[in-house]
Amino acid sequence: MSNFSFSTQMRISNFTQTYLKLFPIDWIDKLDWTSDEKSKESFMFGRTKIETFIEDSFKTFTTSALSGEYVVKDLNPCLDELRNSLMRDYPPIMDNNPFKEALYKSSRDLESDLLLVSKNYKALIKSVDDKISRTNHDYIISAFSTSKRKCSNELLDDIIHFCFPICIQDHFLKFTEEKIANLLLFREELSEKTLKSSEATSKIYKVIHDKCSFLLKKLMHIKGEAEYTLEFETRLLNRESINLNFLNRFDSNFSYLHVGENHRKDEYVNNWKKKCQLSTASFTECVLLMRFFVKNGVAKKK
Repeated sequence: MSNFSFSTQMRISNFTQTYLKLFPIDWIDKLDWTSDEKSKESFMFGRTKIETFIEDSFKTFTTSALSGEYVVKDLNPCLDELRNSLMRDYPPIMDNNPFKEALYKSSRDLESDLLLVSKNYKALIKSVDDKISRTNHDYIISAFSTSKRKCSNELLDDIIHFCFPICIQDHFLKFTEEKIANLLLFREELSEKTLKSSEATSKIYKVIHDKCSFLLKKLMHIKGEAEYTLEFETRLLNRESINLNFLNRFDSNFSYLHVGENHRKDEYVNNWKKKCQLSTASFTECVLLMRFFVKNGVAKKK
């Protein structure tokens, strides 16, 4: 059985071209279906090709959404191009070959799933565009049609179930206990998927998990702490219980903006002054130091 490794890194901008190159409309017919043994080999080859592409699609869509690519680029033309390319009719299967029929079904399922993912991505983009648009819309409803079916593939369905909703919450983050509860449940499910998935997809699930933790940490600055039960076990959620080591520097700056006036303010400010003198301060640290001087300068005048 062949191993697939696509040499060109797939992005939303070249997704359609990559898909059509790998899966032209006659790609299944061109495989060898002349005997049972050859049919089995062709089926396994095709299934492996589809599964590899699904993993790459999972990485492509989640990376694009979590990085906020849709905020700085207009991805709608790319998504429309993909949707148009997926709306194609296959020729009828003339021979009664169960392996060939099964592979055709897998290929159609892939197309249906990608249509669903692309439509939900467009919905995310529309929601964010409406929020940041300079045009003052007064919609009484903003809706799009979908069947209530889930994607047949778990990875592609998780883009819709986890990734896009978490991006929406990031843009429309507002403190409610319901939002905290939803993020906690998401994070628990993502922890399990991180442990059970392949090495490649596990890394993506971990990023989405950490995004949940980050949003929870922001909400905990408002809530303080929350008690909850999970699997019949009582747990306490507070700011200190959410550890994001890779965001330590950001977390320190975030703390400065939210802690009381006398809590380690001098330590932060003195550190930023030294860095500015040595020309090693980051842009964020310069902004926060300027904010401190402006705020305290105004306070002295008053």
